[in-house]
Amino acid sequence: MLSGWAADCSSSSPEWLGRFGRAAGWHGGSLAGQATYISPQGEISYCERGWRNGAWGQAVTPETRFRFASATKVLTADAVLAAANEQKLALDDPFLIYLPELESVADERLKTVTLRQLLNHSAGFDRLKTPDTMFAHAKTPWCPGDLARLERIKLDFDPGARHAYGNLGYCLLGVVLERVYDEPFRELVERRYALSDYRLAFVDGPYLPDEVRYDFRNSNFYMENYYRYFDFDALSSSAGLSGSALGYARLIHQMLDREPHSLRDTESGGACRRDEFRSCYGHAFNIYQREDDPLVTYIQSGNLIGASSLAVVDHHGGVLVWVGNGMPRDMQAAMDTIKERAYSALSEHYRHH
Repeated sequence: MLSGWAADCSSSSPEWLGRFGRAAGWHGGSLAGQATYISPQGEISYCERGWRNGAWGQAVTPETRFRFASATKVLTADAVLAAANEQKLALDDPFLIYLPELESVADERLKTVTLRQLLNHSAGFDRLKTPDTMFAHAKTPWCPGDLARLERIKLDFDPGARHAYGNLGYCLLGVVLERVYDEPFRELVERRYALSDYRLAFVDGPYLPDEVRYDFRNSNFYMENYYRYFDFDALSSSAGLSGSALGYARLIHQMLDREPHSLRDTESGGACRRDEFRSCYGHAFNIYQREDDPLVTYIQSGNLIGASSLAVVDHHGGVLVWVGNGMPRDMQAAMDTIKERAYSALSEHYRHH
């Protein structure tokens, strides 16, 4: 509640944006945070709350840096869609055709996995059954550096049969982009998206000079030095980006006009329910819509040790991004509550505008 004393909004911000930012911080266990909304017409509103370096310190500004965690996947997905629109690749290509060095695989189903299935988390990888190599403690993940492991893995379910959210598929998409453009992933996206113009940057682990101080009180194991145990270069395409809510919202807003392949694609494949979180996935986003509401939203949340984020695009073309410097105790339930608050705020906003 004290962090609300260090709160500020841009002059044009609607009342609901500040209210949402406070609620997201409360449920997300974050003493500091940013919320930015860009309307379908391109009008920008933003709010900040809390202190950058602890209570009573320097107030968070619109430029303060936060880690986006899995919200990074929006950028990676858009880069894949841009490549498809340029006919550099096709979304229904089997991804193994971009890895010709792999001569055989133990699981024949792997040969049928497409780029589209990697995008919408239906490729057959389930981190609840097979541990997530991207976040194995103090171990170098085999993706992207040891892709020969693909020859030996066994999928957890038939490709396309259902959705199972994870990080491995987006690491593999980063590899495909590197092969298509013959350029390292970080250099590729910096060149194509001018990340520095939006004050966005990849993290290598240690905190950057303009970065917020994170709150680890709800972490059961890791503390401030957690980054020593993970490979942030390997995480570049799935969870490695940082910046402000304002910068990322501006970039995402620029992505929405891609054709024919769009981030707001609603084709998810398999049986799913839009009124349940983590059920339906399209290109990049979890598609969510209440049964009694016309608003369709496209959601990507993110959580790292001591950091939380949320990126929401709606069918009108609005963009809402929230970032916080903490983590909730019950991660899934708390993030679902934040998503519900975002949906309610946007639904009310569009009913009156």
